[in-house]
Amino acid sequence: MKHFFSFLLLLSAQAHAQQLAQVPVDAITHFVTYSAVVTTPAISQADLLARTRVWANAIAVPAKPPLLVNEQGTDVVVVIGTQVLNTGYFNTSATPQTLYYTATIAVRKGRYQYHLTDFVFETPGTTPPFQPTVVTAETAFLHTDPPKATGASYLAHLRKAFDEATTQITATLQSSLAKSLTAEPRGRDW
Repeated sequence: MKHFFSFLLLLSAQAHAQQLAQVPVDAITHFVTYSAVVTTPAISQADLLARTRVWANAIAVPAKPPLLVNEQGTDVVVVIGTQVLNTGYFNTSATPQTLYYTATIAVRKGRYQYHLTDFVFETPGTTPPFQPTVVTAETAFLHTDPPKATGASYLAHLRKAFDEATTQITATLQSSLAKSLTAEPRGRDW
């Protein structure tokens, strides 16, 4: 019976010490990259493009509007986006952090492909000369072992905030491109 409890204790210790998974890295560029192909069989290319442009304008850095390119029947939208990080993980109340990234969305009839790359964390400076601290996701996550999932280190907190932000970005993108831009009538109310 003692061996059984020792075994359970060992298993629970191992479960608490598990590391977070590695961030996805592009095999060619070696940059942190989130990408997927999403099929949308009932949506035209023009409608997908319009939805993509609305999403891109909503997340764009104010001084950098989205860029639209047409390549051999594929519409491509490139935008530099911004996402405020959940600083609740950091146990500080005054220092907001912002995540900047590049989103590239290629749109064709019935499908689109997105790539999220060039992730950069920015923390405003708190002492003169008030220069922001800028760190790339590659610097933060690829040159060290992944932090422990239950860790309390700054890197573990940063990684949790990053995972939450990228999940929110991809979910918002996918829901925005799935949702019609025109209000659809409901029953006989209109």
